[in-house]
Amino acid sequence: MLKLRTMTKKNLDSLRDKVDFIDKKLVHLLAERFKIIKKIAKYKKRHNLPIMDFKRVKEMQKLRLKFAKPFRVPPKMITHIFKDLINFSMNEEKKM
Repeated sequence: MLKLRTMTKKNLDSLRDKVDFIDKKLVHLLAERFKIIKKIAKYKKRHNLPIMDFKRVKEMQKLRLKFAKPFRVPPKMITHIFKDLINFSMNEEKKM
């Protein structure tokens, strides 16, 4: 990684391009996740299962933090992102 003192506008633009590329991949993955969430929601509705499975949510939170640890992703970030994803998913399930 470049040191801040040697970074140029060209380097900054290059880094921003990399962030844009990563964000594009994230959006694609979120779209895939959402398709799966819809299938889960349909299954739950068909089988009269509750929208929220607290045990599953706790397991997910622990596992996501475990996934993040070797990459040194701040736990707060992971907790926040997945809390938002879960809330969004639950709201979508309620609409079905």
